Amino acid sequence: MKPDGTVDRATALAAFSTAIGPVPGAPTVTDAPGVRASGTAAVWWTLAHWRELDDAQQGAVRGALLDRHIAPAAFVAAGAADPDLPCSTADSPDAGRLRPTLDAAVSDIAGRLGRSLRIPVHLTMNRAQRENHPDGSLTVMYTYPCRGTGTADGTRPTGCTIHVNPHAFDTTFSDADRSAFLVHEAMHCYVLDLLGPAAENLAPWLQEGIPMWVQVALRGGDAKATEKWYQYLEPDRRSLFGRSYDAIGFYAQLAGSGADVWSRIDPMLRGFGAGGNAAAWRASSARAAFLRGWAPGTLHGRRQGAAWDITGYGIPPARPSQGTARQLAAGDTVVAKTPAAGVDVVSLVLPADAVLLLTATGKPEGLLGSADGDHPVPDLLTAPVCTAAAGCTCPEGSPAAGVRLPGVAAGPADLAITGGLARSTVTVTVSTLADHCAQPPQCLPGTWTMTGSRLALVGGVSETGGAGAVLRIEADGTAAASFDPMQPVTFRARQGLAGTLQYDGTARYRLKLPPENDSTGTIGVGVVDLDRVRVTVKITSPFEDTVFDHEPLGRLARSFGSGVHLDGRPLGSAHSFKCTASTLTLIADGADGVTGTWSFRRSS
Repeated sequence: MKPDGTVDRATALAAFSTAIGPVPGAPTVTDAPGVRASGTAAVWWTLAHWRELDDAQQGAVRGALLDRHIAPAAFVAAGAADPDLPCSTADSPDAGRLRPTLDAAVSDIAGRLGRSLRIPVHLTMNRAQRENHPDGSLTVMYTYPCRGTGTADGTRPTGCTIHVNPHAFDTTFSDADRSAFLVHEAMHCYVLDLLGPAAENLAPWLQEGIPMWVQVALRGGDAKATEKWYQYLEPDRRSLFGRSYDAIGFYAQLAGSGADVWSRIDPMLRGFGAGGNAAAWRASSARAAFLRGWAPGTLHGRRQGAAWDITGYGIPPARPSQGTARQLAAGDTVVAKTPAAGVDVVSLVLPADAVLLLTATGKPEGLLGSADGDHPVPDLLTAPVCTAAAGCTCPEGSPAAGVRLPGVAAGPADLAITGGLARSTVTVTVSTLADHCAQPPQCLPGTWTMTGSRLALVGGVSETGGAGAVLRIEADGTAAASFDPMQPVTFRARQGLAGTLQYDGTARYRLKLPPENDSTGTIGVGVVDLDRVRVTVKITSPFEDTVFDHEPLGRLARSFGSGVHLDGRPLGSAHSFKCTASTLTLIADGADGVTGTWSFRRSS
């Protein structure tokens, strides 16, 4: 040891080989009985000579300290530590130029998340390019969870070290880009701080997708973000759960639907630990508005209308090519198919004078965009449509004479769907109007449009109105009632109370149909799914007030005031029925507190 307390390179390597692990080229030391080497001193001395070591020696030292997980609790010598080691307890000497930018990133994230970072963040400038992507592409920065100077390795981190690679200073990147990259890495530190060791098991769409969205939400677009946007917009039917950095688009579309993504980040991260991808998805609060626009938005402006575009920073000017639209003809079938948490878009050319029958598996949401506007997919599943914007009517003399079909315009169209958390398909089958009208309608199966209702309910309440609701009954007893086109129902009570009920959404049923194609009988009700039905209740007399505003139907009180019973929906329970080729009447006999009728005309 020299008078100033230092040792030469050979002594440092000899000490390291004796106390920690072998190093190529280190002098051999013969053990002396009773002598125990100091690991801390050996590490300190060796790091002081780090720049004098060759690649093999540096690799041996790094492996002994990190790969074997036997690093001392602290071994930092001022100005001597290797900045390429995963963890540090101080910034590297040349990190000062980026430290204020990192501090701003940490502060900005705290303001949005509503929580402060509880662990220190250290910044180190790598001399060599490290931790590149598996495909060989270069990384700009990366982050380690740390305990002291070692990686946390499955334990709660006490610090976070951000490494800046030489590639970050490539001339293709600006200072603004580097600021965005530091936001991304700082968000990783927030995730590590929140979840501890559980952060290592996050699915990539959360682990990298959230920091990617945070970097553009706080710093705008950058070169790396645009690269990931291109991947997100590729028409490849990939599940969100299989994405990584390119999940950026999901969070941007979630924000565009009106969701407060910042308030959902922590619940999503915690949710994954409790229930995996599905729980994280549910915690995102991806509501109906998001599901309706998720698939159409991925077209990024290729079709006119706000529903067919996407907003966010760093988005490229155009979507990758969708491919050639499929020209349909009578007899053709085309299928849109989504994985769980995925979308699909199918480009079509709809023939003139044709009938389209859309059937589904799962519960698809989305739009069919045609020349006459946008048509919600759930509405199209309730009845066949014809390719005339004004609709079509089966001619006199045909077996289905008088049956009227709603219309969509012929020509270029896009079918864009998602099943939300589940897989879904939508199958489009094309036939001619003549062939469709040649089939005599069965009595109950078909599509019916409500013309009105007249009901008496418990508590002296009467209800009338509701024209426009569409009821689709399949031959196997599955049924759906779309309330979106429904006119308000007016109610009155003996006490002078009066108002309106407005339903929206689609109810789904499993009905028990009569065994024969009878024109009278009883319709039994098995399964009733009202999850997508909402109701608005307004009082008009003796005062004016909105009691419920698009609330889930399950929250509608069975009684309003003293003994006033509301909610006279069709198919709330078993009903008698009468039907002809063109009319259907559902009859409530009072078994559930409702008497009266709902009247329908056949649409198909």
